[in-house]
Amino acid sequence: MILGSTAKEVQLNRMAALQRLCTLCPAVVVLKGAGTLVGQTQKPILLCPYDLPQLSMGGAGDVLAGCIGALLARAETTGDDVDADPCATLLHVGQAVALHALAGKSLSRQWPLRGNTASELADALPRSMATYGLRRQAKTDALPWPR
Repeated sequence: MILGSTAKEVQLNRMAALQRLCTLCPAVVVLKGAGTLVGQTQKPILLCPYDLPQLSMGGAGDVLAGCIGALLARAETTGDDVDADPCATLLHVGQAVALHALAGKSLSRQWPLRGNTASELADALPRSMATYGLRRQAKTDALPWPR
C-alpha cells in the first residue's frame, strides 16, 4: 500500500497520488509505471511519454534508481549548481527517467519477441545517453522526450 491506498486506487489517479506524495516529502518524487511521473512540491510535474513492457520487469526500478543517482552525481562533478536552480534536481531526475525509458525502447527494437533483464536495461543506458547527446560535459536541461 502507498499513501494508505491500494495499488488500484493509485492507478486510478496517479497524478493525485504523486501530488499527495509530494506534500509528504520535500524531495523529488518518482511514481514509476505506465507514464512515469516526476514531481516536487511547488514545481511542474513531468510525465514520461513512454509506456514500455521492457520497463516492467523485476529490477527495472533499481536500474532507474541507479540512473538517477548517477545523473545527480554527474551534476555535482560537472559544476551544475543544483542549489542555485530550484528545478535543477527535478530536471536531472526527469532526464534519468527519460533515459531509462529510451533504453527500454532500444531493447524493444533489439528483442521484439522476448522480454529483457534488468542487466540488459542497465547495459543499454550508455547507448541511450550517447544517442541523445547527454555526454558527461553537457550542461543542458533539455529532456530527451518527444515534443
